[in-house]
Amino acid sequence: MVIPIAFREAAVGSDSLETRVRRACREIASHTELRKRAAQKLGSIKSLQEAFLSGQEMRRLNREFRHRDCSTDILSFAPSEPESLGELAICGPVIRRQARRHRHSVRSELYYMLLHGVLHLLGYDHEQGPLEARRMFKIQDECWNEFETSPRLRLR
Repeated sequence: MVIPIAFREAAVGSDSLETRVRRACREIASHTELRKRAAQKLGSIKSLQEAFLSGQEMRRLNREFRHRDCSTDILSFAPSEPESLGELAICGPVIRRQARRHRHSVRSELYYMLLHGVLHLLGYDHEQGPLEARRMFKIQDECWNEFETSPRLRLR
């Protein structure tokens, strides 16, 4: 679900987390299928904004825009700038909790969820039914498999 919103940059819990997000966004943008879809949808994309939120801030946004009273890992919002792909709200505490539950690194979980958010910004929406869900998750898994072996991301 992509929801239009203009929100402030939230305090970043860790400079290294912000660096990782920017590196992941560059890597995602280099994927041929996603670049093609983005070009068709928006023409020349020059930016992607991200905000890091606390669990409480994310819960408020999720409740306000999705009517779900809980924190979530990532929310995607339509662009507020003409040459932007959009905005991603990222909840570090939820990302860390999910990484522990799935028994992999915070970095891996963050990149996986960034990929998920970017797919939403490109118009994919797994909540629109089983066919769209299969389509979105197929692309997400294909991209993820490429990312896992990328020496630039150092996921392992």
